[in-house]
Amino acid sequence: MYLTKLLSTVTAAAVLSAVTLPAVAEQDGRHSIVLRPKEQAMMLEDMRRYLHGIRKITTALSREDNAAVEKAARELGTIAIYEVKPIANDPLVPRFRSLATRLHEEFEEMADAAKEGETPNQLLRRLSKLMNQCVKCHETYKTGSYPQQY
Repeated sequence: MYLTKLLSTVTAAAVLSAVTLPAVAEQDGRHSIVLRPKEQAMMLEDMRRYLHGIRKITTALSREDNAAVEKAARELGTIAIYEVKPIANDPLVPRFRSLATRLHEEFEEMADAAKEGETPNQLLRRLSKLMNQCVKCHETYKTGSYPQQY
């Protein structure tokens, strides 16, 4: 029961961390990563994949199903972040890519840990660490306006 409530809370936090009201976004001070329309759509699709994947992981953890945790985490570890290329030659873009790369690696590590038999509580701690990465990125970056000529 406790684990189920905790997993529900983690899932709710993931959803809330990904949602930003437009009025707040204009005043929030996050760094804009300027993308072409196609790339912005790809990045937003990836964000939705993360949410769906995290939901799969929390559901699997509540069932103590390591095989399902491994599968969901492995899928999140393989999202192709390098297909998204910001337009601006921005010095913060490498930091953004570094956070994204590390997140992918941590999902791969979680998949390996699930395969090796870590307990649901150990895997939940890993997920919490991953969620901290998500929150850090969403607190730091947002997608910006893009020039129409691109």
